[in-house]
Amino acid sequence: MWPSCFLILHRCVFYTQTTLKLDIMKGFKINMTVRDIWGKIEVERDFELILNCKEYGDLRNKTQLGLNTNANANHTRYQHSLGVYFLVCKLIDICKKKFEGRLVITEDDEKALKVMALVHDIGHGCFSHVSERTLDGTHEERTVNILKDENTEIHRVLTSPPFGQKILDKVLELIQMKEKLKNKEGLDATNNLMLIIRKLLSGGIDIDRIDYIFRDSANVLGENNDFSGILDSIDLEYVEDSLEVVFDERAEYAIANFFNKRFELYDTVYCSTPTRILESIFDKLIEMTGFELTWNTSEVEMNNFFRECENDTNEIARRYARFLSTRSIDTDIIHKEINDFSSFEFEKNKILNAVPELKSHPNCIFVDSVNINIYNQKNKVFIKKGGLIRDIKECSRILNSDLRKEKHIFAVDLVALEHSLKRAGKTKEEIASIIKRIKKAMSPEIEQEKKYTFNEKSTDPKTDFAEIKRCLNLGSCKLIENDDVYYDKDGVLQELHINLRRREKENETEWTLKRPVKDSSSISKRNEKNFSSKEEALAFLRSEWGLIIDDVEEEITLKTKRAKYTLECFGGVFELVFDKTVPYVDGVAYPSFYMIECELKSGNSSGLYFINQKIKSFDFIDECNQSKKEIAEEIVSTLAPVGQSLILQQKDQLSS
Repeated sequence: MWPSCFLILHRCVFYTQTTLKLDIMKGFKINMTVRDIWGKIEVERDFELILNCKEYGDLRNKTQLGLNTNANANHTRYQHSLGVYFLVCKLIDICKKKFEGRLVITEDDEKALKVMALVHDIGHGCFSHVSERTLDGTHEERTVNILKDENTEIHRVLTSPPFGQKILDKVLELIQMKEKLKNKEGLDATNNLMLIIRKLLSGGIDIDRIDYIFRDSANVLGENNDFSGILDSIDLEYVEDSLEVVFDERAEYAIANFFNKRFELYDTVYCSTPTRILESIFDKLIEMTGFELTWNTSEVEMNNFFRECENDTNEIARRYARFLSTRSIDTDIIHKEINDFSSFEFEKNKILNAVPELKSHPNCIFVDSVNINIYNQKNKVFIKKGGLIRDIKECSRILNSDLRKEKHIFAVDLVALEHSLKRAGKTKEEIASIIKRIKKAMSPEIEQEKKYTFNEKSTDPKTDFAEIKRCLNLGSCKLIENDDVYYDKDGVLQELHINLRRREKENETEWTLKRPVKDSSSISKRNEKNFSSKEEALAFLRSEWGLIIDDVEEEITLKTKRAKYTLECFGGVFELVFDKTVPYVDGVAYPSFYMIECELKSGNSSGLYFINQKIKSFDFIDECNQSKKEIAEEIVSTLAPVGQSLILQQKDQLSS
């Protein structure tokens, strides 16, 4: 009795959240039961030998989501592999019931599939796919090597009873079969359970993904996305000259939601911008410190290394180590995300041209790209609907059309850049100028504002604005004078409501393109792009907006005196300006006009609603949807120039 009790006690201590169950139907064998998000996973006694191996135990210290910045992303590959084991057991039971007489299901097949489910991730390095970016080979190749290595515990267990070399060979075949499917290599169809599993190992619907979608969304998003019921609807049909897994039409909505949820997880969790930046920081720190990362490096070792680097003599290494230790980044890392590669290359080069100093400080720059492609011809899913077998993308009413997205990220760490610039001998003023130019080049490109003009009830715009100033409790202002020159070519830009502007500012020339963006909001929105030269702006017009214009001519100049106020209220930051603008054409001045603009700088647009209600309460104010240039062009086309009016007045006086 004592040895048996000791064995039970040992297992209860070693396996967290584990209980033991007496299975009378299997000759009093003790099976381990693990509490999991799937409920209670019962692990057969034979497969408990695998869980006791060092290589499987190492999965406890390998996080499923690597360096993900979500605070709840703490679950491990150990838990995930048990979940896949649970789903394989479920799938085998379904196949036995549904395909009796059609498929031969051997005991060796069952064992190999269950072993494969447990060991399919033992080849992962630290932080899962993150370390794989800098190491040679893939985790699948390393899994095969570990299973073949006679010096590993897992090899000794799998080549001994109750398994054996034949089972191990089948496991290796299954793992390599998955890789062949990824590479679209042909596989011979056989009349056994392997045919079904082959289709469900690396396809549109597979058991690995069913588990990680459920597990990741439960831990990170707090959602219950159990798609295992899809397995109940599988069937076999003669499709495209071979036996194919086909799903019953009752699973249509579940399958569509499965793909939509997977796309959401890739977009917002796996490939979120903070996570991708942190993964790039990991690569940068490894490169900076010369750390020798290997497949055998554990996450415990890496976390200790991060803590050591927090005391490094290099302030940038200290900063990056702190990010990695806390799995977070701060707001001093500014970034721009572009969803098209050609646009990204253009934007990246534009930023580097606007701030050429960045090229000398590559340790402060992070560039990352990823292509999300959830549903394609490689992993088609067939559904039987109304007696017809069709690709689900063709017949589903709720499957999102593309389920693909490019994400290209350009990020700059301003704190690290400041330290690097100081070491390079730059003065405080030079550093401030460089950082200001970076912020300008990477600022949001959608301008959101409300514009107002003074109507006929306004006797004096300056006096009237003073009332608005008191109403909004505006403080001190910054006085600015701008000379803006607008360009066009045969009215092409004007017809499309595109403004091309040149502004001389602080001894620098800035070119800006603006065009309106329509959406359902009640706010004037314009896409704003800044450039360092006219040639760069025209190149952008050609490559991004599809307008081929070889050159442009000066159309109108606006000289503006501006009082700029910062307003913090309603949970946002707003910039309110009071402008007096004088239009000039060919050096001749036209009558001036006054405007008020209120632009959302940060926060929610609802704040503009409340500010708008206050400004509109004055009867001398009208809302305006025109740009300043459009108002100026109306004045030029309808009113006489100021200079010409004076000349005519002098002639009248002489004649009288």
